[in-house]
This record gives sequence, C-alpha cells and structure tokens, in this order.
Amino acid sequence: MWGTATAAPSKILKFTDAQTEQVGAFGLVEQRGQLAFFALRLKVVDGRIAEAESLTNQPDRTRPPSPLAGDPDALVHYAAMSQVLPPGQRTPRRRMIDLANGYFSTLQLNDGKLVTAFTEDCRRQENGFETTLNPKFDRPEAKLSCGEQFKTGTFIFDTAVRDRDYMLVDEPHGLVLARAFIDHSAAAAEDRLADGSVMKSYIRSPNSLSMLELFHIASGRIDRIEVVHIDVPYGMPSVWRRDDD
Repeated sequence: MWGTATAAPSKILKFTDAQTEQVGAFGLVEQRGQLAFFALRLKVVDGRIAEAESLTNQPDRTRPPSPLAGDPDALVHYAAMSQVLPPGQRTPRRRMIDLANGYFSTLQLNDGKLVTAFTEDCRRQENGFETTLNPKFDRPEAKLSCGEQFKTGTFIFDTAVRDRDYMLVDEPHGLVLARAFIDHSAAAAEDRLADGSVMKSYIRSPNSLSMLELFHIASGRIDRIEVVHIDVPYGMPSVWRRDDD
C-alpha cells in the first residue's frame, strides 16, 4: 500500500484495545489516483509494532454497486462507532466476543435461527456500501435489517465461516474487530429458504472472501457493522489462524 498510495489516508475511524495493546482503523486510501477502502490492525509490544494486518478493496467504478467512483464523501462511518457508550450500555468483553462469534455462526448455518442478538434497526455496510435497510439496492433482502435478513435464510449458500478470530475489543466504544473467511463451495444450484421457498444460487463458481469486520454492540445487541472484504482463491488459508476443522 505504501508503494501505491498517492495521498494520505482519509475518513479514518480509529479504535483501541488497551488490554491487548492493539489499535485498528477503517478508512480510505488513494492508490494511483483512485480511492479504495482499507482496514488495518496493529499490535504493539514494548512500544514497537509487532503485528500489522490490512485489507484494501479498490472498487471497480464501472460495476455496480460502486460506492466510491472517486468521491470520498461516499464513505460515511456510522456515528455510533466513534461514540463512548454510557456505562449502563456497555457489554462485558467476553460477551461481546460471543455475540460476534454468534453472528458468524448464524451466517454459516443460516437456517433462519439467530444465535446472536441484534437491535431492530441493525445496519451493515460492506466496502462502504449499505447492504441492509437500503431501498436503492435491487436485491430484496437488502431492504431488511441484519436480523431480518438472517431470519430469511438468504445466506444459505455461504458454506463455511472459518478461521475466525477476535483480535481487538474496545469496550468503551462497544467495538469488536474480527477476522474471518467465508467459503462458497458453489456445490448447490439451489436451496430452500427459511420459509420453504426455493432460491437459485447466485454463486457461480467456488470462491472465498477474506474480511476484517467491525461490530458495534450496545446493551448486549449488535446494532452496527462495518466490513472490508476482498475476493481470494477458494479455501485460501489464513496466515494468522487455522481452524482444525
């Protein structure tokens, strides 16, 4: 990224975990004149950077949805992500990790049952694009909240959410930074949604996503999510973690 950046990063959302001495950031970086989304994690040991992890997604401006198209104002972080929570709305650290892991478990099974907790208006943006409660997105599930989407079973074609890790917990701001890979085997041409209706698969060939995902949790419920993800070869292993199964 340092070799291709043509301007300083902007629109930066920062978060910290004093207990594990880690910091993170989501924002924009300009590469050869074109804006891209980035997510970053750093771990510090004895005052020096010991680990550095980042993902950069540079959207194709000719393909929808392309939220940037050279416009830095297209990225708007959720306001809740940068606000300090009142003590009464904070969630214990281990419970926050459990809720984030439950999100991935719900996504992996996607049988219409929730094994995590959401607010009624939970919203998510992926690479800067709103994929929930978005009337402009042409897919019907995009008009629903996070929990409503999962209850439909629309992500039934996500075959595994693996190599999960929860590296950073910012309790005052209610944030959990997670890493995961989503596999799409493309084995099923169709499957049944939670209501029994048949849905044709939108996955045409095996592929995986590598992601850094930021969860905002208030009063024991996930209410906002920001994620940066990139396409990677199917089944590509994590360099940080490998689940036994």
